[in-house]
Order: sequence, then structure tokens, then C-alpha cells
Amino acid sequence: MASVSDLKGLLWCRPLWALFFIVALLSMADMPLALGVIGKVLVMAAGVNFQLWWLLGVMVVGSAMGHYNYPRLMIMVIQPNEQATEDTAFSVSIGTTMVVGTLMIATVVLGIFPEPLLSFVTFAVGQLSCCPSLTLSLKYPVILNG
Repeated sequence: MASVSDLKGLLWCRPLWALFFIVALLSMADMPLALGVIGKVLVMAAGVNFQLWWLLGVMVVGSAMGHYNYPRLMIMVIQPNEQATEDTAFSVSIGTTMVVGTLMIATVVLGIFPEPLLSFVTFAVGQLSCCPSLTLSLKYPVILNG
């Protein structure tokens, strides 16, 4: 793939990869039921808690830019392309497809059920010797400073 225009018609020649791409875009665009929204909510909560208003401003601007561009990419993927065939589409190994598919499933499953990931993060943060007072509340998505 040399340019973004090469995505046109991906749904019609490589539907599985189009699905992978669209799920990734939806996750980055903070759509509920995708893992991307969990991370942004936690970072925004930390920004509010520690009064890092510049961080929140950067996140809002970045999200606005993404919400402007991601739908355009999704439309390009969905549009039919008469020149695109399975022969002209990119070639991907089965191993790569399995890895990306597993990550896509994890993105959706952890977006719906984030508790195991949040529990792991809480445990990992608690093990850090550099930040013993940093804890993560699972009940309310806020990072609290002891």
C-alpha cells in the first residue's frame, strides 16, 4: 500500500482486513465497546484529577482531528473500486491475519469487559516502586494520588 487512496474498495477485495481496519478506526475514535475509549477516559480522568488542562486540551484537539479523518477513511474502505480485485490487493500471510484478528477480538472484548485489564493495571501500578501512592480506582475511572 503506497497511499491512502489504495484503501478504496478494500471491503470488496479483502473484507476481513477491511473489518480489522474499521474496528481499529472505531477504537481510536473512542466508540463505546472498543478498548480505545477506556484508555482515553482514564487519561482524561487523570488530567482532571491533577488539573492538567493542557493535556485535556491536546486530547480534545486530537480527538476532533480523528473524528474528522476516521469517517473519511472508513468511507474510502467501503466504496466500491472496479479496479480492485483480490489479485491486485496486498498479500498477507495467514500468521499476520491471525495475529491482527486476535488483537481485533481483544479490542472488542476488553472494550465490553474492561475489568480484567483494569485489575491487571491496578496490580502493575501497585508494584511500581517509583510511584507507591499512585492507585487506580476500578469503581470510578479516576487515577487518584494517595
